[in-house]
Amino acid sequence: MKKAQETTTLGQEIIASLKEGLEHAQGKIELRSHTVTLPDEPPKMSKKTVKDIRKQLNVSQAVLARFLGVSASVVRAWEQGQSKPNGSASRLLQIAAARPKVFVMMVSILGRKEEKAYYRGIEALFAKEARHTP
Repeated sequence: MKKAQETTTLGQEIIASLKEGLEHAQGKIELRSHTVTLPDEPPKMSKKTVKDIRKQLNVSQAVLARFLGVSASVVRAWEQGQSKPNGSASRLLQIAAARPKVFVMMVSILGRKEEKAYYRGIEALFAKEARHTP
């Protein structure tokens, strides 16, 4: 019986949403909205740029790979110009170049199984970093 109730509740939510959408289309109600400024496309990363960012972070290819969620052979291929980072990797590398300390701190914290224990002091670390960056 519980499954039927869940389906009924889901069906009711869908019907309510459709009615709300129709009322909005008819000009009867105003729906909540906000404007989002989209970023530019992630930058294209040259082999030199990838290597420079890795050196700025003071990590090995294997460690950078772990930070980005790719294999060390992928980072090696980027640095040798055999391939280029995709959009997601380029965006992460862009962030790493702009704020290396924050990047390392975030991947170190968020990449751990026991990350919740680290969240307690994160605001203080961000506040400290913000005071020291333009």
